[in-house]
Amino acid sequence: MSYMDLFNTQERIAFTRTIIRDSNKHPEISDMYHKYGIGYVAQCVADYLEKFKDQLRPDVDLYLAAKTYVGSLFAFAVQYKVIIGVNQKYTDKEIVDLSTDIFVRGIIK
Repeated sequence: MSYMDLFNTQERIAFTRTIIRDSNKHPEISDMYHKYGIGYVAQCVADYLEKFKDQLRPDVDLYLAAKTYVGSLFAFAVQYKVIIGVNQKYTDKEIVDLSTDIFVRGIIK
């Protein structure tokens, strides 16, 4: 929920729009945005999951799984908060709850 809440500020929305708009002109900034944004959050999730590795599928790359999960949340944030004119059909809680459920079911033994 905290990750989704980041996109509830006008500053974050404007920043994300700028990154998306200017990514082709300044790929180095996009790389930093990724590294310290989705990449960082995904690494934190993967590090946390490492504590439960014995309960998780051994064939799953935890960083890639975490990045997939965080990426899905980012996609919803962009769709519903960054892009103007898209009506949000689901609440942040509904999105996070279902995404988390699907994610956990996919990595657990």
